[in-house]
Amino acid sequence: MTREEIKRLLEQDSLRPLKSLGQNFLCEPSLARFIVNALEAPEGADVLEVGPGLGSLTLPLLEKGYAVTAIELDKGLGDNLEKRLGPNPNFTLVRGDALKLYQSRLPVDYFAGNLPYNISTPLIAELLQQEHLPKTMVIVLQWETGQRFAAEMNTKNYGAITVLLQACYEVENLRKVGPTVFHPEPNVDSVIFRAKRHEDLRLTFDQRQTFYATLRKAFTQRRKKLRNTIGIDSDLRPEHLSVQEWVRLFTDS
Repeated sequence: MTREEIKRLLEQDSLRPLKSLGQNFLCEPSLARFIVNALEAPEGADVLEVGPGLGSLTLPLLEKGYAVTAIELDKGLGDNLEKRLGPNPNFTLVRGDALKLYQSRLPVDYFAGNLPYNISTPLIAELLQQEHLPKTMVIVLQWETGQRFAAEMNTKNYGAITVLLQACYEVENLRKVGPTVFHPEPNVDSVIFRAKRHEDLRLTFDQRQTFYATLRKAFTQRRKKLRNTIGIDSDLRPEHLSVQEWVRLFTDS
């Protein structure tokens, strides 16, 4: 969908983007197709989309032959999507807060979305602690969040969510995008981020929840040695351990 199409749809239903919900609609069709192709999902795959807005990403997902379940909190946008896409048998709209509804939407193997920046980290953290992990996620994030998700050890962006995410997925920032591909234009750059689930996943469902709690405890006091935060015999600080070392430390203890 182009910027003009988005403006027209908003005007038709007397809608406006809500800053409180982080609504910045993707208005570059080629970028939407790039995201859909990056999923590398087979035809007919079930895809969960969070924050569909006016359907900039939903439409190319449906055109690709996927069955799309979209979670939308905004009533006006939900009504608009229901009116335009409701008749499509491959489209299911779920109204509500993705942070509260995510668990009930599982299992799903593919996850996509232009995520509202204010929920991206808590939503991914919630996802990573569910029993079923999607095979592939392709999401649009604020640039700084993408840097944190893909951070390397011994850097300032390396934190608890970094380790948990990379313990489960191979991650990469595919493409940096500027504000001009959104309506309205945000004040920050964004990134298209992809995560592919490790086939040799070492952490079980029960372990992931405890693992994240341990990571948060350690990284909340990242200047302190691990012996003083989580009680292990080490003079290292949390950012000094690689993802593999954190997993080994946790699973071998």
